[in-house]
Amino acid sequence: MPFDGITVNALAIELKKEITGSRIDKIFMPEKDEVVLSLHNYGVTRRLRISLNPSHPGIFLTEAGSVNPPSPPNFCMFMRKHISGGFIRDVNDYGYERYLSLLIESKSDLGDMQNKTLMVELTGRNCNLILMNSSGKILDALRHIDSSVSSVREVMPARDYVFIPSQGKLSPDSATPGDILDQSGTPLEKAILGKLTGFSPVLCREICKRSKIDPGKSVMNLSEMERDSFNNILGDMLLDIRTHNISPCVVLGEKGMPVDFHAFRLAQFPDVREFSRLSEAIDFYYSKKGEVPGTNYSKTELKKAISRNIERCRKKIAIHANIADNAGSVDEFRIAGELITSNIHRIPVNSDKVELLNYYTGEYTTIALDPNKDAPANAGRYFKKYKKAKSALVNARIQMDDAVAELEYLESVEHSLAVCAHADEVEQIRKELSEQGYIKKKHPKFTKKEKETGFRPIRYISSEGYEIFVGRNNLENDYLTFKFANSRDLWLHAKGTPGSHVIIRKKDKREELFPDKTISEAAVIAAYHSRAGKSGQTAVDYSEIKNIRKPNKAKPGMVNYSVYFSAYATPDEGLVLKLRAK
Repeated sequence: MPFDGITVNALAIELKKEITGSRIDKIFMPEKDEVVLSLHNYGVTRRLRISLNPSHPGIFLTEAGSVNPPSPPNFCMFMRKHISGGFIRDVNDYGYERYLSLLIESKSDLGDMQNKTLMVELTGRNCNLILMNSSGKILDALRHIDSSVSSVREVMPARDYVFIPSQGKLSPDSATPGDILDQSGTPLEKAILGKLTGFSPVLCREICKRSKIDPGKSVMNLSEMERDSFNNILGDMLLDIRTHNISPCVVLGEKGMPVDFHAFRLAQFPDVREFSRLSEAIDFYYSKKGEVPGTNYSKTELKKAISRNIERCRKKIAIHANIADNAGSVDEFRIAGELITSNIHRIPVNSDKVELLNYYTGEYTTIALDPNKDAPANAGRYFKKYKKAKSALVNARIQMDDAVAELEYLESVEHSLAVCAHADEVEQIRKELSEQGYIKKKHPKFTKKEKETGFRPIRYISSEGYEIFVGRNNLENDYLTFKFANSRDLWLHAKGTPGSHVIIRKKDKREELFPDKTISEAAVIAAYHSRAGKSGQTAVDYSEIKNIRKPNKAKPGMVNYSVYFSAYATPDEGLVLKLRAK
């Protein structure tokens, strides 16, 4: 995500126009690394979200709400004491670096108006939020950095604020295309990146794309035509940056999910959505991607937790499968014990082995013996080995079945997370994983009211007028199948692959059968909302709700069914979008 210096500069200019003069009504910290300022200006209340999470740092105006802890963190209380009720007088950026500041006028303990500066540093893993007085002294910071961490720049209360060291690059305000073309042996993309402050790799590639030049081509090898094109394109870009002539966009990937954003339109990507305001683009990106600060785990962090547990299950299955594959050795112990017992008087004393006829195969087999034990004791030794190995085999098969079931569940959660379109869906999955013990619990379990109010399945209308509902995650799948649907409604699910539960509701309880066309359309929807959604023809099982059972202690979304029919459907995005209820 390119929250680069160019984007920060454009955002600072936009925020200067939009929030200067606003009063800070409330301050919240939904997370340990996030602050939300509730701003009021001319009867309008807005929320300014500041995220200092290294995986998604940012500052932007948002429409999304947030869940706040019952007791605010100490830094939140400190912020409330110093700037709550204050007015934002200015927003400043610092030469296309990745930080900006809010100049805030607020009352002191004695009632005098004082200026304070809230510095927002969006510098990756070192991002920070620092409050200073009018003299540049640090009052406090979200993250303290003392001399043991950095000998160059301390961030501690009562210290002078020191700016982040500059990399010595050229400012877009003064740079020219010729400054880049002077670097003879450097690839063009790296030449731009190494010379201009605030440019991220994606913006450097954008310049190359618009200039129709390979980003890896050396500057010295550029033709005269390529140099002219580069001069024009970069010159226009620098002029747009200086005049704030931006065109905010969000890059869309598969199924319309956002994958990137920037202050300028990125022509290098085939599918982008443009916005009139940069904050609006950033808010859209976070809310759709499901990484809105304010949820305890971002989509990326949940992916890591799920992947880690999937890998654990696969290793567990491999271990127990290896034990199961060696089942033959278990019977060898039993047969050895039986052969010794049936030939007990033919075995010499103190023998270390004996050759006996195996009456199962009709062939002679050599059996190792303990010379310090008599024949009955050796037989007992083999029967004991058999009992122990058989117990291990039975346990391995049980453990493997459990691991396979757990893997199936985790893959279904992985699929649900991959197709999340909103932050509330990510939050539901986070809570589900928390309840199942896969991530650390930070909130109590879902209440019945929360489950019901959070239940918003995707709704379709078949061409014959039947309502079709699709669960967005395992909790909704359970609710859809066992709470929402009637016993004679039809249940569908892609066969043998993670996917959503799909329900066709009867129009009339007295009707016996669903029309074939509606079943076919619902099967297409079920295939589309499964992990097989991009493949070809997919088998979809369907049965009446009364035939679907929830096994005891089964994880969310897991069901059993034995009476069913199967249909074959090919995922068709055009048909799915056409049937989607407005």
